[in-house]
Amino acid sequence: MLGNYRGVFRNRDYASLWTGQTTSVFGDAVYQVAFNWYVYKTSSSAFIAGFVIFCAAAPHLLFGLVGGVYADRLSRRHVMIACDVVRAATVAIVPILSLFSISSLPVVTAVAVILASARCFFYPASKSAVADMLTDDAERQAGSSFLQASFHAASVAGVALGGVMIGLCSAPLMYFTPVVCYAISIVSLLRIKSIPAGSANDTESGLIAEIIDTIKYVRTMRDLCWALLLFGVGLLVIGGIEQVALPALSDNIWQVGPSGLGFMLGAFAIGNVVGSLIFGKLKISHFALVIFSGWALCGLFFALVGASPVFALALSFALMAGSAEAMSDIPMVLLIQSSVPRERMGKVFSLWSTVVFVAEAGSALVGGVAVGKLGAAPACYAAGIALALIAIVGLLLTRPTSTAPAVERPLYA
Repeated sequence: MLGNYRGVFRNRDYASLWTGQTTSVFGDAVYQVAFNWYVYKTSSSAFIAGFVIFCAAAPHLLFGLVGGVYADRLSRRHVMIACDVVRAATVAIVPILSLFSISSLPVVTAVAVILASARCFFYPASKSAVADMLTDDAERQAGSSFLQASFHAASVAGVALGGVMIGLCSAPLMYFTPVVCYAISIVSLLRIKSIPAGSANDTESGLIAEIIDTIKYVRTMRDLCWALLLFGVGLLVIGGIEQVALPALSDNIWQVGPSGLGFMLGAFAIGNVVGSLIFGKLKISHFALVIFSGWALCGLFFALVGASPVFALALSFALMAGSAEAMSDIPMVLLIQSSVPRERMGKVFSLWSTVVFVAEAGSALVGGVAVGKLGAAPACYAAGIALALIAIVGLLLTRPTSTAPAVERPLYA
């Protein structure tokens, strides 16, 4: 067995990163509840609400790949601190203005756009920083897995608290919570000492040239290339179905209403937390094999969720599906951290996050069409089968050969 969770916390820098990032994710979740509720209550139409939410996500298209370039060029610690300072100062605008009865949808939208832009730079820097701190394979696997589990737990807790706080105070005043969380993250990041400065060589190239070079580099890595591409295809298939079908099943089949939907989403999250902790202590010799096996199991369990006539049975399959999801997420992070050199790591993480964003954006349309044409339960069956087929294709494309190295092999000569 690999991965000693107590051992990684002996690394003070990792402990500081974990403290700051878990708190920051908690603040993000509370903020998201406040943002969604404020948009819902103040927009004059569903179209305006949808447009505002789209604007809040649009920076991923503009800066999704750029953030990784600077995460490699500059000190990752400095990038994360700068992003947290920007996030804390920006989010504080909303509650301060609300105290003077000055608050509007354009202001909240502008704040959301700035926050999303900052995340594009923060995410690749934080993911790459773990590899900087934990150079031992076992420690890196344990550290990445524990972060993943902590992020899911903090997100669930933040959404739950945000829902409670909505009934106690106004949405603008809720913005004080993420401000405090970002401040804690800044203090934690200031204590970190072991993250080295960025690569001076990268500054000689232009942004576009570095992004193109990163895409070309990923194409030479067979396992990484197919894992990234098929990860996006899998999310396109399953993401929207989950968003559209589960509310319909909760209301019409299981008859548990919105509270039951909350339990269902919580079951997925708890399963992911448990799966992350388990896979953080297992030896993985072929990351792509585990990634696509996780996709196949996730598809199977998701189809079983849709097929379950009883809510309790559906919850059990949701737990399993969440664990299978972690079986794909954790090895994906480790594949990048283990096979990509430090000077490219931030850009590859940015490429992954951009693929995920584009897929999730398109999945809502796919899910809506599938549920509208097939119905909620059949759409779950179809999505589960499609995800399993995608996993099989991935397994065939990345199957190990007798002469191949354990981690990566060239895709092109």
